[in-house]
Amino acid sequence: MFRKDRIKSKYRKDIKAKINELAQLTYTEEDFEGLDFFIKSYSKESFNQINFEWNGKHASEFNDVNMKFRERLSYYILTKYDDLDNSELLLDLFTEQSKFDKEAWGSSVYLFFIGERLLNASGSKYVLEFLESAMRSFDTYECCVSIRIKKKKVKLLAEEIKNLRLISEGDVKASKLLDNGLEYIANFSR
Repeated sequence: MFRKDRIKSKYRKDIKAKINELAQLTYTEEDFEGLDFFIKSYSKESFNQINFEWNGKHASEFNDVNMKFRERLSYYILTKYDDLDNSELLLDLFTEQSKFDKEAWGSSVYLFFIGERLLNASGSKYVLEFLESAMRSFDTYECCVSIRIKKKKVKLLAEEIKNLRLISEGDVKASKLLDNGLEYIANFSR
């Protein structure tokens, strides 16, 4: 294994341990009550509980009324579910958290794990939405570089990106996103 791969593997392991530690230190089992029901029954009607609802301010005045719930839900998913197949929930969670991260001028420690779960659950179905969210800001881009998925799935994503690229001919913004995305996902192979 190359040194770079060992560093990334250690980073992922350390972040996973930090997520588990933060979940245990920050939340009790009572805090997690009701989340299984929310996850299993999630629909677009539930979206208002996780959407990025920002007050438009930064620094000490920054506020997103759904941040705490999104964080608690993310920690719960990452510590209690090995394989969550609710790709609609994962998509919305990933998208809304990336919006938060952009405006908060940083990146949530768990963002790349949610993105990884999304790609594993949905395959190429939401690849465009994934790329828009992962590339929303410098911080989200850098965070999501840590995603690791099977080579077979990376090839599937690449094929879908190429198909979308053909369809988006003439749309400069979409073409640039897809061209960059094709290069970006090549780094996800494990």
